[in-house]
Amino acid sequence: MKLDELNLDCIELVLEHLDLIDLLNAGDSTKRLNKAAELVYAHKYGNKVVQFRSIRISPIRLFKTEGASMVVIEDLKTALQLLRCVGRMISKLHINFSVFRIIEEDIEEKLQRDRRLFKYINNYCAEFMKDFFIYSPAPVVASYRADFLTYFEKPFINVEMFGHLNYHFTEKSCLIKRFPKLKELGCGHTRNVSFYNINKIHFPHLEHLQIWEFSHIEVSLQNDMVLPILQLNPQLRELTLKSFFLNSSNLNINLIRDAVESLQNIETLFLDIKPITSIKESDNIIHMKRVKSFKIHFDKLEELPECFLPFTFEQLEKLTIHFPKADFHSSFNEEFFNFIDKHSKIKHLTIGNIDTSGDVDWLELAKSLPLLVEISLGCCLFSTDEAINLISKFRMLNQLRFKLSDNYNSFRERLGYTWEGIYKVDDKTVELKRRI
Repeated sequence: MKLDELNLDCIELVLEHLDLIDLLNAGDSTKRLNKAAELVYAHKYGNKVVQFRSIRISPIRLFKTEGASMVVIEDLKTALQLLRCVGRMISKLHINFSVFRIIEEDIEEKLQRDRRLFKYINNYCAEFMKDFFIYSPAPVVASYRADFLTYFEKPFINVEMFGHLNYHFTEKSCLIKRFPKLKELGCGHTRNVSFYNINKIHFPHLEHLQIWEFSHIEVSLQNDMVLPILQLNPQLRELTLKSFFLNSSNLNINLIRDAVESLQNIETLFLDIKPITSIKESDNIIHMKRVKSFKIHFDKLEELPECFLPFTFEQLEKLTIHFPKADFHSSFNEEFFNFIDKHSKIKHLTIGNIDTSGDVDWLELAKSLPLLVEISLGCCLFSTDEAINLISKFRMLNQLRFKLSDNYNSFRERLGYTWEGIYKVDDKTVELKRRI
């Protein structure tokens, strides 16, 4: 009896034992085996990101799995076979153009390979893919800057996330045409490549915008590049400005201020900024009605800024403050507590990479945040007495994370049975959760 004469369940049990290349070879042989190969691929690799990295022609199959989350393919034959056999099962696809070593004589050959790859992606993944990312470091050979999106003849009707780093857009990119149901857009530029008119498009379904980095771009142009896309998409629910505007301390703040009228639907806001040193009391406070989660990362900070943050939020429930290094030590100043006093609805507080354990008046903080149910203080080192004192101050507290300087078993005896906990011996981290 031939393999493809068995019932589908039996075929799947056989194919489960094959590595990726043998699985693709089996799927390439008959329609019945292809169907079984799709099911096996979905089971073994369906949740992984497929990354095509520096695709080239090679007599050796170049593929590997990286951890539990990624399948990396580097040769053209395997990439095309994967798309042809199981393209319908690929939901997350990342393309990494590593072309720094390319020489002028290789350009046309590489363009043909990449053109073929993109056409296969369009033919076999257009209806099924949900997550698409292009990482395109600016090449030494400028003539390699091809707009591969133009090779997509069919729209990707289910892609909800598109991200790019240094992609060179042109007038024919037509991002909204390629991805008509886009909900999440990530943009980053660390080289002098064309942003074209991507910032002047209204994406009707867009909910989350991420700007990762715009370094190496003149400060005078940065605001002009980002402000239009914020103003044209007032339906945004989530905004991330990360590692952004590296040449100025307040540009992220000023950008939010300039676009605030268009950002009143934002519910989650994440900002990377340098220390705020030039904001005056006379500067306008940025008021946002619907922000429920606010995460702030201070870049290159030596101490807490004199002026904390020029924001007020009507519905803030989650506040995350992150500092640049794990050994940073500072007490919270008056400006911090002024900010906290204005946001008494906060339920979740996370303070990362700062040790404030001996400097905070927890009673004062408890009075300002009576609804607090979760506190994460990953770098704060407490004694048993200090931890018990903190817990006693917050009546509604359900979860707590901190570092313990004393013996954990002795601490557990003092804590009683109303809390259950996990203790990580390597870094002395305690994670507590109140028993229901």
